[in-house]
Amino acid sequence: MRFWFLYSICFFFHLNAVGQKNEYNLSYGFGPSYFFNDNSTNRRVDRSSSFGFNVVFSKSKRPIYFNPSIFLMRSDYHCRLSYNGLAHVLQKSIGLNLDALMRLQKHIQLRVGIYLLHVNTSLISLGYEDNSYGNYYYGNGDMYKTYAPKNYQAGAVAGLSFPFKLKRRQIKFGFVFHQSGTSIVNNDYYNNNTIDGENVKVLSVKARPTKCLFTFEIGLTRDKRKKLEED
Repeated sequence: MRFWFLYSICFFFHLNAVGQKNEYNLSYGFGPSYFFNDNSTNRRVDRSSSFGFNVVFSKSKRPIYFNPSIFLMRSDYHCRLSYNGLAHVLQKSIGLNLDALMRLQKHIQLRVGIYLLHVNTSLISLGYEDNSYGNYYYGNGDMYKTYAPKNYQAGAVAGLSFPFKLKRRQIKFGFVFHQSGTSIVNNDYYNNNTIDGENVKVLSVKARPTKCLFTFEIGLTRDKRKKLEED
């Protein structure tokens, strides 16, 4: 499992070798996330971001294109504490999207598929707001004793893309929802390192985050056919 992303790259090159017409893009996404299925913790609206590389495989002008991508994702999860405090859990992951693009109109594409995540790093901290000294944050090794992240996560992807060309380069704006089908921790995570010693439930094993990423993609190559026509 740990080398599945390397196998994916080999698969991309295999498709390239069998005569596909490809688009290569860099992508960036940023947006809010929330646990709609779980209210056992005192949450606020969280945030997520991603940066990656995707390939669009197509033959001629078919309406459906295979659109796999490899990306890095940052997921921030917060829980409100007493005394204007926040518990912060950051998970950094490497992911694989296996989705398809369906052309609805000339400049509108439907995106549907699944995603896989492998959590590489987690960081935990507590922060408090002080009117006299400003915000301050701290963390220690005790906070990780009861923390057990779900290393492999998966879910569904759905969204819309709005492609256009700028100086013969493919550009896409859009949005995509990531709905987790797995938990993000193996057990309920409690933290008792608060300033008042309260044992707070920070993450629930039942929680399934819903993420909405507003995306931007830019093509790495330019359309040579139009240039030839102009010449």
